[in-house]
Amino acid sequence: MNSRIKNLFLIACCLSFVSFNSLGRDAYYKLQRALENPERVKKLNLSHGKFVKLPTEIKTLVNLEKLILFNNKLESLPPEIGELKKLRRLSLSRNNLTELPAEIGQLENLERLNIEHNELRKIPAEIGQLKKLDQLKLSWNRLSKLPDEIGDLESLRMLIIEENDLVQIPGSIGNLQSLVFLYIGKNDLTYIPESVGKLQSLTELKLVRSGPLVEIPSSICQLQNLEHLYLDRDSRIPLCIQVKKDHRLNVYTQ
Repeated sequence: MNSRIKNLFLIACCLSFVSFNSLGRDAYYKLQRALENPERVKKLNLSHGKFVKLPTEIKTLVNLEKLILFNNKLESLPPEIGELKKLRRLSLSRNNLTELPAEIGQLENLERLNIEHNELRKIPAEIGQLKKLDQLKLSWNRLSKLPDEIGDLESLRMLIIEENDLVQIPGSIGNLQSLVFLYIGKNDLTYIPESVGKLQSLTELKLVRSGPLVEIPSSICQLQNLEHLYLDRDSRIPLCIQVKKDHRLNVYTQ
């Protein structure tokens, strides 16, 4: 495995983006119009609005695949969000959310979830029910911990949890066998769980400013496909990394 994996992953993201932006007449930009034609709506973009909450009628959009709520003033999501069974993309970045409803776990077809730049303090355990989730972005929140169920996301390839208040990472993170990109820097961790060494698909790991005196586990040397490792200059780098002669592995210090 080499950098081709990252390139293929980025290409897939771009193709998916093009696909979703070609929904044409099935794309809506006004909530009222969408609710007037609920079965036709596949994409709903309500970015840069002033929504504080969503109406319960959102559940009538039974064919909705992509919901963009970027840069609103949302403080909560209605439980009815869980009835959007065809939803594949959900963007909630730059709002005022402090928590997510447990019903988020009912979005059985969800592939990408972006909740960056909110006020989240916890993630519901039901997040682990999202078996098709490919990307989870949680940076710039106020999370102090993650649920153990995070390890149940068997399809997850990208996990971004930078810029939080995390003091620990659950050992169950080692169960994410599909994970390719893991960014956990800029937190308050004192250690990284040994189970990170089980992430055999991982190619990129960012640990910059992950916490005071954070210790990097020696199990990191078991990551046979790791290509890019980002660390602090004063990080306690395991000896196995210092002496490892693997031309694929690039170590960056900041």
